[in-house]
Amino acid sequence: MKNKISNTVQNFKFFTSNLIKRNGIKKLLNSRELFKQIEGQDPYYLSEVLDFYLYPEARKVEYKLQESYPAFNDYDYEKSTLFNYSQPWIGLSFDTLQTPYSSFLSLFEYIDHHFEIHSMVDVGAAYGRAAIVKNAVFSHVQYTGYEIVKQRAEYALKVFKNLKLHHLDMKNCSIFEEEFPLVDLYIIYDFSNDADIFKILKQLNYLSSCGQNFLIAAKGSSTIELIRDYFDNFFIIENNIDGQSDWNLYSTTNRFQKRIV
Repeated sequence: MKNKISNTVQNFKFFTSNLIKRNGIKKLLNSRELFKQIEGQDPYYLSEVLDFYLYPEARKVEYKLQESYPAFNDYDYEKSTLFNYSQPWIGLSFDTLQTPYSSFLSLFEYIDHHFEIHSMVDVGAAYGRAAIVKNAVFSHVQYTGYEIVKQRAEYALKVFKNLKLHHLDMKNCSIFEEEFPLVDLYIIYDFSNDADIFKILKQLNYLSSCGQNFLIAAKGSSTIELIRDYFDNFFIIENNIDGQSDWNLYSTTNRFQKRIV
């Protein structure tokens, strides 16, 4: 059985790689099908293949970071000025650091089906996989990623430029280092420590109290638990959107779904 699964994975990688080689990665980027997960397949297999063509140097960047900085589990970044007291997750496995492409596709297709958006912010964007998938679902939407690790942000911008994608930007700073952006969708993961996540949610709560309407896509137990425990004025629209990860979608208005309890 194990050999059968292994062969299926290898065949899947071979098929996807040949498809990209025949058509060219740039021609396929506008197709949602490129990012769809095949039933029964681990989404990380697809991401591994796509990264080979989209972000071929990303893992090398991470290795160099590990040579230059201590790993997250060996150093208290929350008490260090290295990254302004934020957690950069250096040394975290690449698959854990990066959300699978198919997971972003499920999220964006759900949003595209139910809402009209024109702008989004990606907090703790790493290499900006979300921006790549966004291009296939709603290319007109302005994407801005925030990543505190300079090497990741610079490489992401290099990839965007090489792929000739539009309406994308990646900022090497905290979201609080400039005027807080007003957008239609905020993507928030467990990108740092709880204090950083709470600070952003508190700012979003303030914007909501001022009458701003927007969506929050939350992924990660810390982010979701903070919303549940402290921000009951965000309304749950959908739980576990892709059926595999813990994407929750919230709104600042109750006209869609019930209040969080």
